[in-house]
Amino acid sequence: TTLNPPADGNPGGSIAIPVSYAPETLGDDAGVLIVETDNADPIRGRIEVPLQGSGGGPNILVQPAQVNFGLTSLLAPSQRTVLVSNVGFEPLRIEVDVDSDATGVFSSNDDAGDIIAPGASKAIEVSFEPTAEQVFTTLMVITSNDQDNDRVEVRLRGEGINLPPCNFEVSKNVVNFGVVEINRTGVRPFEIRNLSQTSRCLITSLSLGAESDTEFELAEGELTEIFIEPGAALGVPAVFAPATPGTYEGRVEFSISNPDTPFNTVDLVGTAAESTLLIVPNDLFFGTIEIGCSARAKTVTVYNTGATQAEIADIALDSQAGVFTIRNAPQPPFSIAPGGSFTFDVGFTAPGPNPSDYAGAVELIGTYEGQDVTYIVSLQGSGDIDAVQIDEFEQLGRPEVDILFVIDDSCSMADEQQSLGENFDAFIQFAEAQALDYHIGVTATERGRTDGRLQPLGQPASNRVVTPQTQPSPRQVFLDNANVGTIGGSEVVLDAAYNALTAPLINGHNAGFLRRDAVLSIIGVTDEPEQSQRTIDFFLNFFLSIKGFRNTQLFSFSSISGGETGCGSASAAPRLVEMANRSGGVEESVCTQDWSRTLEELSQSAFGFKSRFFLTNQPVIQTIEVLINDDRVPATEASGQVNWTYDFSTNSVNFLPLSVPSASDLIRIEYTAECL
Repeated sequence: TTLNPPADGNPGGSIAIPVSYAPETLGDDAGVLIVETDNADPIRGRIEVPLQGSGGGPNILVQPAQVNFGLTSLLAPSQRTVLVSNVGFEPLRIEVDVDSDATGVFSSNDDAGDIIAPGASKAIEVSFEPTAEQVFTTLMVITSNDQDNDRVEVRLRGEGINLPPCNFEVSKNVVNFGVVEINRTGVRPFEIRNLSQTSRCLITSLSLGAESDTEFELAEGELTEIFIEPGAALGVPAVFAPATPGTYEGRVEFSISNPDTPFNTVDLVGTAAESTLLIVPNDLFFGTIEIGCSARAKTVTVYNTGATQAEIADIALDSQAGVFTIRNAPQPPFSIAPGGSFTFDVGFTAPGPNPSDYAGAVELIGTYEGQDVTYIVSLQGSGDIDAVQIDEFEQLGRPEVDILFVIDDSCSMADEQQSLGENFDAFIQFAEAQALDYHIGVTATERGRTDGRLQPLGQPASNRVVTPQTQPSPRQVFLDNANVGTIGGSEVVLDAAYNALTAPLINGHNAGFLRRDAVLSIIGVTDEPEQSQRTIDFFLNFFLSIKGFRNTQLFSFSSISGGETGCGSASAAPRLVEMANRSGGVEESVCTQDWSRTLEELSQSAFGFKSRFFLTNQPVIQTIEVLINDDRVPATEASGQVNWTYDFSTNSVNFLPLSVPSASDLIRIEYTAECL
C-alpha cells in the first residue's frame, strides 16, 4: 500500500493504512509493510510491520441469502432448501442455528455441526410450521471456520393461513425428457391436480432441488403462494437444456397444504445426444381457451436429418383422454429414410367444468442410429370461463444477441463484401447505444469450402466471434471476416446457416458463438437466388427450435438480396424474402448505393428490436387489444393514423414505423382465442 501524496500525521492523531491480501497460490505467504516517516530517530523513521497469510483455507458460500416461505397452511408445514458450499481449499466446519430468535416455528433436519470437504456442499432442509395466522421472522445463523466470513445470516420469513386439508395428485412422479439434442431445449410439463370440489390447495413453494443438474430449470422459475382452485390443476413445465452428451438427473420439490404429505418431489431424467431426429415444434402451448371449446390443431413435423434410416415403433399420448388428441398420424411401425419426414396433428379441448391447466406429452418411441430412443413433444393448455389469452413481450428484453452473417462468396460479390465491412460502424451503433452484448460470426455460402464454418477458417480462432471486446477493434476484425472471397459458385444461404448452428460445427470450429439465452439473428447477403434444397418450412422450424417454440421473439432472419423481383444485376431471392416475412426480420436491397443507410436500417431488427409480435393462439380478430406499458393502443387513431395491424398468415400483430414500441417497453396483447 502506498500513500500518495505522503500523509501528514497530526500530534496525537493516527492514520489508517489499508492492507489487502490476495494469494495466488496455495500455502503460506509472508511480507513486510514499511512505513517511512520524517522522524529523526532512526528507530522511528522507518517502521517495518511483518505480514503473514496462508493461501487457501475454507471459504463458505450460502444460497439463498434469504428465504420467504410466503403463505403456509396451519395444518401442513412448508419446506425450503438452504445450500452451504465450501468453495475453498480446506475442510469447512459449520454450526447451524436455524431459529436464532426462538420463534418455535422454524426448524431444520440438521441443527448440529458438520464438516464440508473442499468443493462439496451440504443441503439443509428448513421447515416452517406456523402456529397462528400471522407473520413470523427469524435469522438462520451459520458459523464456520472461514477466517474472513465466520458468521452468515439467512433471513427467514413466513405467514400462517388457515386452510382445510388439500386432496391432490401429481400426474407424473418421474418426468422423462427422452433424448434431446445438445444445445437444444426440451420441455415437459406435469400436473398437480386438486381433487377436491369444495376447497383450495395451497402450494407454498415449488422449486428445483439444490442438487439437480444445472441442465434442468423451471420454465416459470420458482413458484410461491400458488392456489389451485377446486377441481383444477396447475401445469408445471420443466425444461431440459443440455450442452454436452450424457444422462442427467434433477428433482422438483414442492410443499402443499396436505398434513399427510406436505413435502413432495418429482424426479427429472433426460438424455443428451449429438444428433437426433428433428421434431418441430417439440413444445405445443395452446394457451388459454374457453371451457368446452377446442383450439385450432397444431401440426408436428418429424425430420430424419441423419444418414441412416430411423424406425418409429409407436406414437402415443401420456395424458388424460379427451383433452389432447393425435390426428392424421401414420400407423406405426414405419421407417423414415434419410432426408425423409412425416407429420401429425395435435388437438386440445378444455373439458371443464372448472378452470384448469392441462399438461401432457406425445411420446415417439423408436430406433435412431442403432439406439433405442424416446422423443417427447410436450403439450400444455388451459381452460377458463370467458377466457382471455394474454401474450406478453419486452422490447429488447434480452441484452445478449448472436448474429450470424451468411455472405455469398461468388465472383460477383467483391464490391458488396467490401461495402459491408467498411460500413460496419453504421450497423453496430445501435448495439453500442443500447449497451448490448453481441456475438457476430461470418460464414460463406460455397459448398465444400466453408460448409458453415465461421471465418477465419484458420488462425486466429479467437477472431471467429466478434464481440465488443474484440481487438484490435470489432470493426477491423469484421471487415477481415466479411471478406470471404469470390471463388464460390453455390448460393446456399440457408444450408450454410443450418450447418453453422448444428453439430459438429457448433461444438467444434464454431464453439463459443451460440449462447443459450441470447437473441439469434441470421442475415443472408447475396445477389443470386437461394439454392438450398430443403423447404422454407424445414429451415424456419429448425431455427425456431434452437430457442424453443415458446420464444419466437428470440429469432429472426433478415436478408440483403435482390428481393422479390430482383434489382439491377441481382436476381430475385423469393425464398429469403419469405424467411424474413415469416420470422419477423427485414429485407434490404443488395443493389443499394448507400450501404451505411442499409445497415443502419437492418441493425435494429438484427439486434432484437421488434415491430412484429407472434401470438400464441389464433384470435377472434375483433377481440384483440394491445397495451404498451399498460396503456391501451388502438389499432387506428381518431386522426386516421394506423398504429398496428393483425396479419392472419403469420398470426402476428405488426406495428407501423411511427408506433413501434421503444426499448424496454412492455407489450401485452390480449384476445379471445377461437372456439372450434
